[in-house]
Amino acid sequence: MNQLFIPSISRNDLSALVDPLVIICSGLPGDNKEVGVGFLKDKYRWEAVGIDERKVPGIKYFALYVASPVSKVQYFAQVSRIVNMSDPEFMRVYGSSKPSSDDEGKKAILFKEGSLVELSDPIPSSPGTGGGIQGIKYSTLSNFIRARNVKDIR
Repeated sequence: MNQLFIPSISRNDLSALVDPLVIICSGLPGDNKEVGVGFLKDKYRWEAVGIDERKVPGIKYFALYVASPVSKVQYFAQVSRIVNMSDPEFMRVYGSSKPSSDDEGKKAILFKEGSLVELSDPIPSSPGTGGGIQGIKYSTLSNFIRARNVKDIR
């Protein structure tokens, strides 16, 4: 699925949604369709995520922290479902012939159609060095909405 236009909304507009978990992953900036923001926009999903299995049922939203030089949580989507990368149907539908050994035990996060948005008020990295996100963070939606910077996401 390739969404041509990504609308922009404020995090406050998200407050009408219920308060389950948001999974925040990090990715590279740019239009490379193999990684980061380019992959997100082209594939409309996020892959190879090592998610704590106990958290999967509560994850209803996805956010992407775009690494330097952007250094902000800039994208948000509703999660349709989370599947194993080795799931035969996932591999058939998304064109994987066999799972990579690097993807063993990893998940793919599939988005609800039309739900990927760019935040008009992205969450900046924390002041000082190393104030970004590496790997994965989890947050309730209400904490995500109130966050002044990524340090506030918990």
